[in-house]
Formats: sequence, C-alpha cells, structure tokens
Amino acid sequence: YQRRVRGFPMPSHQVVAVLFIVTAAASPFRSSPACTATLNVLSGVKDPSWTLSPREALHLSDLTADCNPELSQHYPVLGYTGFEVAQGNGGTMRLTGCLAAERFLLGTARGLPQSVVKYVNDTLARIAMLPQGALQPPTTVDAPAISPKQPPVVGPDTAPVYDPSTDDKGYFKKYCGENNCYNYGTDIATNTFAQPGQGSGQKWAANTCEDVKQAATRDGLEWHGTSLPSGEGPSGHYVALLIWPDTNFHWIRRDAGGKWSHKPGGTAVRNVDNNQKEITDPSKSNFSPWTQFCGYMHVVPSNVTVA
Repeated sequence: YQRRVRGFPMPSHQVVAVLFIVTAAASPFRSSPACTATLNVLSGVKDPSWTLSPREALHLSDLTADCNPELSQHYPVLGYTGFEVAQGNGGTMRLTGCLAAERFLLGTARGLPQSVVKYVNDTLARIAMLPQGALQPPTTVDAPAISPKQPPVVGPDTAPVYDPSTDDKGYFKKYCGENNCYNYGTDIATNTFAQPGQGSGQKWAANTCEDVKQAATRDGLEWHGTSLPSGEGPSGHYVALLIWPDTNFHWIRRDAGGKWSHKPGGTAVRNVDNNQKEITDPSKSNFSPWTQFCGYMHVVPSNVTVA
C-alpha cells in the first residue's frame, strides 16, 4: 500500500487538507471504510493530510484507547496542536495527549519536510516528559462549517477591534477552517485560505521573508520596516510577518489599542503567543517554530486584493 502526503513536497509547500478528528468509541476505526489523517501544524497553507491503509487504521484504533487529556493544555498555541482523523463513514476525532498514536500517525506520512518531522517529534518528546494523568479515549468533536461561495467580507479601513465573534461578520469564527493567518492579518475573509500574491496574479514561490513580502506587496500591502509601529495612523492597520525557515509563513495583526492577535491556519483566533502572553511586540514574542522575524507591513483593506 502506498500513499503520498497531499500538499508536500510541492516547492511552495502548498497543502490540500481534509479536516479530521479522532473518535471516542472503543474501536473507532475498525468498521470505517477509510480514514484520513491530518497533521495540525502549519499556518499559511492548509495542513498536510493522507489516507491510512486498513492495517494502519486498525492499529491506530488500538493505540487510541490510552490518551491523557490533561496533556492537551501543554501543546503550543501556534505550531503542532495534534492530529485529526476523519473516518469514511463521517465520524471525526481529534488526537492530543495520545502520544503513542500521534507518533504512529507521524510515521505513516510520506513526503513531509524534515523540518516538520523533527519539530513534531521534538514537541512530543517535550510533552512526554510532563507528569502523566489518567488515561482515557479521545472525544469526538464537530467538524467546522463550510461556507457557501460568496463575495469576500472586507473589514474597515481603521484598526480592527479584537472580537472574533463579530470581526468580518464573524467569519473567522464561523468559517474558521477556510480562513488563515493572511486572511485574518489583512482583515479580509475570503473563505479560500488566501495566499500572498494570489489575488494579484503571482503567488509567493518560496518560504522566505523577501518572497512572501514581495507577494504581499503585489496584493497591495506596504512595507513598513523592522521597527515596531508606534501608533495607529489615519487609516488601515499593521501586520507582522514571520517565517518558519524554508517551511511556512505566519502573519500577526495589530488591533485597536496596540495589542496584537493572530489566526494560526484553520484554527481559532487568539491574542497570545506560545508562552500564553499577550502580544505587544511580535519581534519579541514566542511564535516558535516561526522563528524568523521579517518585519512589518501596512494594510488598508479596501486597497488590498487577496484570494
């Protein structure tokens, strides 16, 4: 049985993902016609996913009997946050605190960049050193809503207010899985997992500061520099660009009042970094493994085209 991870190893590391979550039944995968695993780890592009063989799905079922939900609080805010597994019969489950099952799933992938594999293994090793609580099967979660095709929702040309439930009609929350860090950073909900440069006809090609910056510039963003913005200007707002070297990009948004927030990939909006601290200076916050700080850009949503 052979499979290749969808999305890797394309040069731009684009990923085609299928949402997935782990089941809570005693044998959740034994009667399922097919299972798709998704590694929740990226931000700028969709997370990698792949199909499990029947034998792999059967073994995964045995491994998911012992999970420690208390460990879930120790996963990063940004970066590796666990696996999801979608069953062919429609059931979905999320795996965090299931260390043996997570290591096994990582081993079933083919074509993941070594930077991703090493980072996930290192994260699991760190979590394994923590005190272990009572073991139990994972719980089922609801799949996110899929939006109908419709025009983008463009935010105001003023500094956005941090409120995911109302920002852009609440689309960053309602259609969470279809809007990424670039959508949130520009305050434009396209429900397309927007990519820098795609709206202007030439998408980014390499995960470098310069290439992603130039792609965003083509979309209408303006380079500000590496100095922390010191005010809110007459219009628009600021964003910060960070790079996971040779792997992925991430955007952080400056909200009204001077604090910053972000949306890691298809996950929820948040206003803290990996240390659970409020973000007042993105260049000094912990967004590991997005460790390369590129600088700041200025966004006026009505003057920007993203897709």
